[in-house]
Amino acid sequence: MVKLIIEIILISGIGFIAYFLGRIGDRYGGHLEGIHHWIYGAILMVIGFGFISPVTHPYWYIVFVASGAGAFISDLNDFFHLRIFGPDEKETNNFWDFD
Repeated sequence: MVKLIIEIILISGIGFIAYFLGRIGDRYGGHLEGIHHWIYGAILMVIGFGFISPVTHPYWYIVFVASGAGAFISDLNDFFHLRIFGPDEKETNNFWDFD
């Protein structure tokens, strides 16, 4: 039971840190030409789900899947509009902007 609680805290913490770093990158680096970070999040989740076994390497699995999900969710607006490359076209400067 204690191990499950620790894993839930670990998954939540890693996911939130990846989300927070993604929001910082989107807010302060969104004007740069480059690949949007939802793609990096998707790649990390594919690595976690596809190549790392949750049985033999449980913590690496958690790190890749949680950090990929956090980065993916932080750039969800660009994913919905299928923006792959280029600067963000933002009009608002809200840090927690979800539109």
